[in-house]
Amino acid sequence: MPPTPSPTPTYDLIVIGAGLSGLTAATHAYTHLPPSRRRILVLEAKDRVGGKTLSVPTLRGGFVDLGAAWINDTNQEKIYGVAKRFGVELVKQRAEGWDLYGGGDGEGGEEDRGMKKVGFGESVFSPEETKKLGEFVAHIDSMGAELKDLSPAKRKELDNITLQKYCEKHFPHKAVLATAKRGCRGWLGIEASETSTLFFVDYVHRGGGVAILSSDLKDGGQYLRVRKGMSYQSTRL
Repeated sequence: MPPTPSPTPTYDLIVIGAGLSGLTAATHAYTHLPPSRRRILVLEAKDRVGGKTLSVPTLRGGFVDLGAAWINDTNQEKIYGVAKRFGVELVKQRAEGWDLYGGGDGEGGEEDRGMKKVGFGESVFSPEETKKLGEFVAHIDSMGAELKDLSPAKRKELDNITLQKYCEKHFPHKAVLATAKRGCRGWLGIEASETSTLFFVDYVHRGGGVAILSSDLKDGGQYLRVRKGMSYQSTRL
């Protein structure tokens, strides 16, 4: 007699992805659903949880974040709330001393290998580069403020052109293109040649603008770090 097949398990909620959003959704549902409706399954393709958060231990007992690395307590109230909920130790980003800046075109070539040592907050750009970068930053922030009023046709146009192509067309300056490339890698983890201009502008706008996203100071996107690494919050969730 053939064995009786095991009954197919049923769930009240299936969450796809165990990144911070998926884990938060599952935790929220478990907390707010009645006990009889708490059969929740979280599916994750990787062998770990955390999504874009990935903290690896160092030989000295600390942690290095290879993914998302900073939060703040101003416009990131959700993740800051998670940190406070679990009593996570937060450390202010060092904002004094020296900065090391890799110049060049952002392509990893010979020019990129040279490092410039400058005081914190000092500019490494020439007056002309500073002017061009200022125009680019103002343009990105202005577009972000106007996104909600853009026509569907304009949105589609911006979504169909990569940030790299957009810069080459409207801001054909070496410093602007290199900065855009580094912005995409640092903020999004992808190349400017892979990022739609619409997505980049929307992301920057939601983060408070270029100046806020790139700031190490209070209210900035790089203001606070997690002592045990960002993955700690994911594993706690």
